[in-house]
Amino acid sequence: MKISNVEAVPFRIPFRKVTKWTTGSQDAAEHILVRITTDDGITGIAEAPPRPTIYGESLQSIKSAVDDWFGPMIRA
Repeated sequence: MKISNVEAVPFRIPFRKVTKWTTGSQDAAEHILVRITTDDGITGIAEAPPRPTIYGESLQSIKSAVDDWFGPMIRA
């Protein structure tokens, strides 16, 4: 069995109310869905939430890391 595909899909779930804290606010949960598929047709999924105010990631930086680094590494 080999990994045949790795996808990074951004998605957004709006909150009913804006969440506020000392360093900012948020009106939705924005995450990256990571979907890995094998050549046997098995699919695994996970979420990667950015924490821009804590670690400095963004949706784009996580998507780029999956698409450009991790995906090619585990498909090799």
